[in-house]
Amino acid sequence: MATTRTDELGIRMALGAKSADVFRIVMSSTAGNIGGGLAVGLLLSIAFDKLATKWVMETSRDPLILAGVTLVAPRRSGSGLFRSSPPRGVRRSQGGAAL
Repeated sequence: MATTRTDELGIRMALGAKSADVFRIVMSSTAGNIGGGLAVGLLLSIAFDKLATKWVMETSRDPLILAGVTLVAPRRSGSGLFRSSPPRGVRRSQGGAAL
């Protein structure tokens, strides 16, 4: 994308466009991208806020459930770490044969 824009701006300059015109083109394009990103980000943040508020309000606050999740979740996610050796993991990630 950047190469295409660079080529386009170079052609415009070669055909006689003033640097102020090229600057205006770049700034208007940038402002459009920033404005679109801000609009989408604002809409998504409002939607997520509503979803997160609903989720938090409906979540159980039972201390036993919270303690159980706190104790079980780290063990579940880390249980596979000790089943294989680091060299095996490196070889698998590099596409080599397993040990």
